[in-house]
Amino acid sequence: MLDRPGDLPLISPLSRAPGRYRKQVLATALACSLALGSILVNGLEHELVPVASAAGPVFDHEHTALDTLLVAFVVDGAVDYAGLQNHRTELQTYLATLNEQDEKRFHQEFTRDQQLAFLINAYNAFTLELILEHYPVASIQDIPGNWTEPRCRLFGRKLSLNDLENKIIRPRYGEPRIHFALVCAARSCPPLRSEAYLAGRLAEQLASAARDFARDRSANRLDMESATLYVSKLFEWYPQDFAATWGQTELPPGSVDSADHRGVVGFFSAHLTEDQATYLLHNSVTLQFLEFDWDLNARPAD
Repeated sequence: MLDRPGDLPLISPLSRAPGRYRKQVLATALACSLALGSILVNGLEHELVPVASAAGPVFDHEHTALDTLLVAFVVDGAVDYAGLQNHRTELQTYLATLNEQDEKRFHQEFTRDQQLAFLINAYNAFTLELILEHYPVASIQDIPGNWTEPRCRLFGRKLSLNDLENKIIRPRYGEPRIHFALVCAARSCPPLRSEAYLAGRLAEQLASAARDFARDRSANRLDMESATLYVSKLFEWYPQDFAATWGQTELPPGSVDSADHRGVVGFFSAHLTEDQATYLLHNSVTLQFLEFDWDLNARPAD
């Protein structure tokens, strides 16, 4: 990855340089002018275009290559794997750019949102590559070592999908809404977005992903007649993540039997419609976890 530019050397005016050094001074001056944060041209301010250094290539925080593929091959969370297979080289090239980044600079110079967007996109792109490597396949569960085999090349080393999620993203960032952004290529997963996650929009994108999944009746539903909240198994697998954020939600006595489940109900009280949230905050409910559909999240044509 790139080092910070640091202090620029002072350049003597060209007219003062000895004749045999003038070309060298001119070249140095040009290089330094390109490294300035901004310059004024015709009275208009122009922002610096990132310049690569010896530490590594400039990184595209717009994730343009991945975004282009997601726009083209993902519709309403369903992936056209057959079409994407024809563009696998582009996906692999994007993954290579992730692997080229220096881990030290990633932590020192990327903002928290840039880091998290980078890692979410990496997880989803590696998952797409895993499916394409074995395509056609009916389910990610049919792939040996799907979560545990270290096949993800990142920061110059190999990681598994489990490593990426459970050793890096979850413990380091403490953001429970990543469970609605990390997509496991199954129908019961939260849907893959038709766009990459971006640092500048990350808060909005995570909020949207959490709200949409909470209100998706194929994944979660509140039955007021039976006082039952049916929820995805995601909440059974990672209840502690939701307890950390929503575990202090005020609920009726006896509504849930553990702090973890309080966090789950608290999450839904914050993301369902107003009348549903009001019901959860004033009525005891029973939690029921729905079966998980591991069939591939492919478009019907596949």
